[in-house]
Amino acid sequence: MNASGECGVQNAKSGCLAWRSPGFWALLAALAILAMAGYCGADLFLAAQVRQWTDAYPQSGWWLVAHWIGKSGTLAICALITLFLWVRAGWFHPNLQLWRNCLWVLAAESVNGLAGFTLKLVVGRWRPNQPLGGTFEFLQRYNPKCQSFPSGHTADVAAVATVLWFVYPRLRPLYVAWVVVMAAARIGEMKHFLSDTAVGAMLGIVCACVVQRFLGWLEAQIRRVA
Repeated sequence: MNASGECGVQNAKSGCLAWRSPGFWALLAALAILAMAGYCGADLFLAAQVRQWTDAYPQSGWWLVAHWIGKSGTLAICALITLFLWVRAGWFHPNLQLWRNCLWVLAAESVNGLAGFTLKLVVGRWRPNQPLGGTFEFLQRYNPKCQSFPSGHTADVAAVATVLWFVYPRLRPLYVAWVVVMAAARIGEMKHFLSDTAVGAMLGIVCACVVQRFLGWLEAQIRRVA
């Protein structure tokens, strides 16, 4: 970790590799248990409670907040974070490491988006706000109503939060809160089940870490050739 408290791709050997940390595996295990609990009944129970609340208080303040977070709280913020890193690297603090971090964010989001979209098409789970909510239609054609698994919004936020976890470690509680709020918003808006958000968080974290390792390997290969 450098003097500014930042940690990025080039510092992979100094302990930033998440899979060498017991806490990383504990987090993935907790998310996996949460996902399994969803499949064992928590998904349908929580969805039923949210539906009752929505029917009793249609267009409530909570629903409006959840709707706003789902619409503008993922891609817009991710783009702003990338822009911030890019501007900081180009003008305020010219630093090759910041350029690497910009690449890390963009690559993690790209890999995560492709993996998430593929899973949606393969699994084909109906969203909780649909009559067939919770059922699966594997290998179905593209249908927004049948793409509950996994939560792409949660995965996007988790991927960026994972990058920021290493880049700016002082704000780690904020990153955790960001992921939790996004997952709660998607459940509250009846767009996803509990297990969808848990798996989405796992997907985002894993994609960010895989991209981190790949970029570190790629940089090492370029240095050998150079």
